[in-house]
Amino acid sequence: MSCERIEPTLIGHYKKDESYEQMLLALNQSLASSHDQNLLELPEDYSTIHIVGAPRSGTTLLSQLISANLDVGYINNLIASFWRAPCYGIRLSEKLLAGARPYSYSSDLGRTASIQEPHEFGYFWRYLLDYPEMAEQPAGFEQHIDWVRLRKVLINMTHAFDKPLVFKSFLLIWHLKRMQQVLPKSIFLWIRRDPIDNGLSILKAREAQLGSIDKWISLKPKEYVWLQHQPVPSQIAGQIFFTERAIAEQVGQIGSNNTLIIEYRDLCTNPQGVLEQLLELLKNNGQTVKQISSPPAQFPFSASPTEHYLRDQLRAAYENLQAQTG
Repeated sequence: MSCERIEPTLIGHYKKDESYEQMLLALNQSLASSHDQNLLELPEDYSTIHIVGAPRSGTTLLSQLISANLDVGYINNLIASFWRAPCYGIRLSEKLLAGARPYSYSSDLGRTASIQEPHEFGYFWRYLLDYPEMAEQPAGFEQHIDWVRLRKVLINMTHAFDKPLVFKSFLLIWHLKRMQQVLPKSIFLWIRRDPIDNGLSILKAREAQLGSIDKWISLKPKEYVWLQHQPVPSQIAGQIFFTERAIAEQVGQIGSNNTLIIEYRDLCTNPQGVLEQLLELLKNNGQTVKQISSPPAQFPFSASPTEHYLRDQLRAAYENLQAQTG
C-alpha cells in the first residue's frame, strides 16, 4: 500500500507534508524486505489490546491513559513512521527514547504532538488489512485478508516489546471476531460516548480538518452509500449509529473474557477504575501487567454546547435511526 489517500484533503496545520510523506514511503519500501525476512515464528505469549469505537468517542484519551500508566507496549509517533517495518521502529524507539512514556493527556482532534505520544498507526492497519480507504468493505472481503501474515507481524511486535501491546484499531471494528480467532489472547476495549456529544465533536473535526461540515471524515460504514446524500445531521448520526452497531455485532460474538465496554463519562470521572478493569481483564488472559504510574483523579469531561444549532437535528436523526432499526 502506498500513502496515497482517497479521503478529502486536510487543510491548515492538519495538512500532510507531501514531500515528507514520500520520504517516509521510500524509507518503508527500502526496509520492508529486510524486516519481513527477519520475522520469526513465535508463540502468542502476549495480548494485543485493541481500542475501538466511533470517531471522536474518546479513543485517543483512552490510549494515552493506558500508555502512560501501564507497563505495555504502544505505538508512538516515532514507531508510526515505520508502518512497513514496525519491529525496526520499535527497536529504534526503545533505543532512542529509552522507554519514555506519554506525559500529556491532550490532543488536537486525535493528533498528539510529542514523539512519545500514542499514534493510531493508520497506514499500518490499511496495509495489513489491505483496505483501500477507511470504508467498510463488501461481504467476503475478510477472506482475502492475509491473517497468517497479520498474526505473525503482531506477535513479532509484542515480542519486540516483550509485553502486551495496545493499538487504536479503527479498521479492525469489522473483524473483531476473526482477530480473536487468529490471536485468542486479543483484548478489545470498546469506548462509547453520548451520541449527540460524539456527533457534535465529529462536526467540529469536519470543519477544522476539511474546512466544511459537509465533507465526510473518518470511518465509512457500508451505509455511507446512501448516507452521503442525506443532510449533515443524518450523515453524522448514521456514521455513529452504524459504526457502533457493527462493533456491537462483533463484540456479541466474543466472550466477555476478551472484551471491556467503557463509557466516555467513566473514563473522565474515574480513570483509575478503568485501568483496574483492564488489569483484571489482562489477568484473566494470563497477562501480569504492572501499573507504573497513577493517572489524574479525573479528566475534564468534554461535553458539547447545549445551544449548538444542530444539536436538536442531530438528536432527531439519531432517534429516528433507533426507531427504524428497533
